[in-house]
Amino acid sequence: MKFNTDLQAQVAIIGHAIFNGDTIKQFVRPGIDDQVAMFANWGSGAAIFTRVSPEGRRQVKVITLYRLAPNSDQRRLAELLMLDFADNPTTGDIGRTENIKLATVAFDSHAIPVPLVGKVAENIYAQLYHQYHDGSTS
Repeated sequence: MKFNTDLQAQVAIIGHAIFNGDTIKQFVRPGIDDQVAMFANWGSGAAIFTRVSPEGRRQVKVITLYRLAPNSDQRRLAELLMLDFADNPTTGDIGRTENIKLATVAFDSHAIPVPLVGKVAENIYAQLYHQYHDGSTS
């Protein structure tokens, strides 16, 4: 079991995109391909980490995509999403950002393909970004 996947809680974090203005860095979980068969039929979701700028605009900082079983432990999912920032050096700075808020969105079971590839991932992240981002000062 890795910090970002908990098969007992039936949750698997697939990857995330870090947003800094127009710059986007994407990461897919190492080894996630090896686990795909275990959660291929699970539901899909996205966690949107946002903060409000001093001007009052909502900014999307990170979007994390995950898979979960119908009876997944929601509390454990939230813990894993937050631990992802604490334990992952690529997102550690996000975990230290003040006033970060977490919202989750559920999709139908086949909305997020695993593994995420190229333009497919970019399109998913872009759609979610534009839906939740009011404007960036970064």
